[in-house]
Amino acid sequence: MRQPTDLCLLCKIRPATKTNSHILSRFISTAFLEGAGARKGFSLDSDTILKQEGDQVVLGRTKTIQDSPKENYILCPECETYLGVVESLSRDTFITWRDKVALNEFSLITVIPGELKVLECTSSNPRIIRLFAYSLFWRASISSLDLFAEYSLPCDIEEELRSTLHKYEGDRLGFLAKIAADPNFSDYPYGVVTSEVFNNGDANFLMAIPHNALGFSTLLIDRFAFMLYQSLQVNDAAMQGPFNNRTLGDCKMMVVPETVWKMLFNEAPARVLLDISKNNIK
Repeated sequence: MRQPTDLCLLCKIRPATKTNSHILSRFISTAFLEGAGARKGFSLDSDTILKQEGDQVVLGRTKTIQDSPKENYILCPECETYLGVVESLSRDTFITWRDKVALNEFSLITVIPGELKVLECTSSNPRIIRLFAYSLFWRASISSLDLFAEYSLPCDIEEELRSTLHKYEGDRLGFLAKIAADPNFSDYPYGVVTSEVFNNGDANFLMAIPHNALGFSTLLIDRFAFMLYQSLQVNDAAMQGPFNNRTLGDCKMMVVPETVWKMLFNEAPARVLLDISKNNIK
């Protein structure tokens, strides 16, 4: 277990004295907890979702949660503040994208009628949004919380994301100046998926899925799914799609109907947990 005397995992210079650092940015990771009454969700994993009672397999006891995952002593206060700057500059792109489409700041383009649209985040700074995505994957990779126990990026990618994030550390004005002045920028391709509507948003997940055989890892964060690819040479038709951010100037998302979201990001993760849990109790 890390101590406050350990070095910050981002800057590797100052003591990591900060407590309660969110691993997944709060502004996109807690909406599914909001409902009538107190904020509430459930922690499920392959060990607890099912349990054996005699000859019967039944739903196990779940742990109630009221916030997205937080961890102590991974960051120093300065780096925590810096990541907060990146988040604050990224927030509107994710939270108010529908309003921006209505105001013609963003463009929503139909690719496959009834199945797929591409959101072009025209007025957003693509480098800032890319850094925000990097920060999510990096924090998930370095976390020791149970939710991320099976998740880690390849060491070289984790380190490159860390060094890229740390390169632009500063207050808001300093960060923006560094971003604008630097011609070099790490460019791992990434994708973002969301739904047009969320009539059943409280069925959403927080889930980290490691790098797979196709060369990308996934973070499912309530109403958004983020995919990070290892390289441009990934042999995956989806990576070549119009919604992925393959170049530094790209800033877009895939927008799918709620039925597609439910199939891919509600039902599929639940089946994975159920299958693993059944295997664990055999």
